[in-house]
Order: sequence, then C-alpha cells, then structure tokens
Amino acid sequence: MREADYEDFLAAAGDGVPEVRAKVLAQMAEFAFATRRHKEGERWAARAGAKAPAPAEEEPHSRRVRFLTGILPERAPAGARLSLLVMIALQRGASPSTALKDFPVPPSGVVLTITVSTSGLISLGDLEQELFVPFDAD
Repeated sequence: MREADYEDFLAAAGDGVPEVRAKVLAQMAEFAFATRRHKEGERWAARAGAKAPAPAEEEPHSRRVRFLTGILPERAPAGARLSLLVMIALQRGASPSTALKDFPVPPSGVVLTITVSTSGLISLGDLEQELFVPFDAD
C-alpha cells in the first residue's frame, strides 16, 4: 500500500474513528522508522499522538513490562557474517530475553537507540541502530 493510499483512507475516515486513525498513523510511523525515513516517522508519530485517545492512568505497580530479546546464532564458522536481531516485546518470547526497566511509551510510540558492543567480533555496519517501539504492540 502506498503512502497516498493511507492519506486517502485517513481523509475518508475523518475524526469519526480516532482509535483506528491513531493505529494507522502509528503503523505508518513504524514503517517510516524501519525504512530509515526518520523525519517522516516523526511526522506520522506526532499525528498519531494528536489523534490517539489518552491512555488510562496507570498505577505504578501495573505498568507494562517490556522484554528485550536478542537472537544470534550460537555458532558460526570463523569469518562468517552474523546478524543480530533485536526486538522489544510486551510478552516474553521463546528466545532468551530480559525484562526492561520501565520507560515511557506515548500513544505515538517511541524510538530507542540499540547499541551493540563485544570483543572478538568485527563490525561490518553501525553498532547503533534505532528501534521504533509502538505503544500497544510488539
């Protein structure tokens, strides 16, 4: 689906369905961040936040726990290229993960910087990557 199609949908929907509108804008923001179109992602995220219903006030003990998961091959031949997959999820997955300290995630989502450091490996790319964390999804 092209960006113009989303814009047409949002124009047709108007303000009659703010929850759906906010979800579509948040998905557009997530896609823009994933494709490294950060300025567009920030614009979509701001629009999603402007139309999203305010989240219910939560008590400190009922905050959402999020889990950081990293997936990396256990073994690889010397000189082989390795890929590290990182995700932040609302539920612990099958791969090793750890609960994160609580951090604020507005309805429009938030962008975190993931930094990788290790000895013995040679980086072939950036050791820092941005990861978009949606408000109510993985």
